[in-house]
Amino acid sequence: MINLAMTESACDPVKIAAEIDAAGFAVVENYVDLAELTQARSFVDAVLKKNDGQCLIFRGPSELAGTFMYDLPKRPGFVKLCCDIYEAGTGRQAPNGDCYQVLRCLCGPKGQMNSMRFHFDTYALAALVPIAIPAEGKTGDLLLLPNVRNIRAFYTRSLIDKAILASPIRQGYLKRLYETHDERLVRVKMVPGNLYFFWGYKSAHTNEACNIGALRCTALFHYVDPHAASVVRSIMPTSRLKNIINPTRIMKGVSVYR
Repeated sequence: MINLAMTESACDPVKIAAEIDAAGFAVVENYVDLAELTQARSFVDAVLKKNDGQCLIFRGPSELAGTFMYDLPKRPGFVKLCCDIYEAGTGRQAPNGDCYQVLRCLCGPKGQMNSMRFHFDTYALAALVPIAIPAEGKTGDLLLLPNVRNIRAFYTRSLIDKAILASPIRQGYLKRLYETHDERLVRVKMVPGNLYFFWGYKSAHTNEACNIGALRCTALFHYVDPHAASVVRSIMPTSRLKNIINPTRIMKGVSVYR
């Protein structure tokens, strides 16, 4: 496993991309310093309190001002690192484009309902920073069946992949891999403040369900949508896309902020 210094200038994107290809993920340890991490955790605790301790998901940075989660996608060094990893891993030039970011705060019964749902990301590269991870019991491990598909030439083919993965048969198969500790399924035990990279588009992935009283909170930063220019995608209604990609509506019952 790669053990890199905290600054982007010390990170070798070629080595990181190779590590993702070989092991399914790569980690930059202690990427977020303790002060920034503490500030982010305080933010999470405050918004959960306002929401009566229920699950929350934030899409985009607008609600995250004052935390590293707001600033990170604006830091040139971080953006360059993500683009360089993408280019090293795919051989393609990274297009100019904004980061798609999500903050997921899972807890209680709804947190369990919205766990163990394997999916493919729309974006090629996922960068994940854990904010809060349970210290005992089920710790909400990141679960990966790494690099099981290539970047598709056509968006419709990607939709078919996602629909197959969302089917009860495929979901049941992957859950059995988890229950039987099959080595093909990579378990990543995460540490708050570390930065984890994986190919979200290529890898079927989800999070392990935590104990009902625990909090699992992660900040995700996604880069490069291979099908951003798809004509099919631009004309298909968003509601229809959600039904094709994810009939069970993964975040059902969870407050969403945009």
